[in-house]
Amino acid sequence: MAKTPKRIQIQIKPAMTDVGKGPQLAQVPYPTAVGGRRRVLPPEGDTVSLEGAAGSYWQRRINEGSVVKVEPSKPATRELGKKKGED
Repeated sequence: MAKTPKRIQIQIKPAMTDVGKGPQLAQVPYPTAVGGRRRVLPPEGDTVSLEGAAGSYWQRRINEGSVVKVEPSKPATRELGKKKGED
């Protein structure tokens, strides 16, 4: 069997831009979908794919600086070497 390629996904959020009244979050629309409503990237960000036409759209937005890549948050891990119930 052939392996299926991994999908390349990244976490992004809007960048801060100066609009004359001070810095604000950029209003970045999602790529247009046929017959769909126009949506805007939320302030907390989203995970998007970097493949296909939508991927080239997000890559262009990253290059122009209207969105920034963020590292996905990792769940808190226990310190190594400590057992349950110890301080």
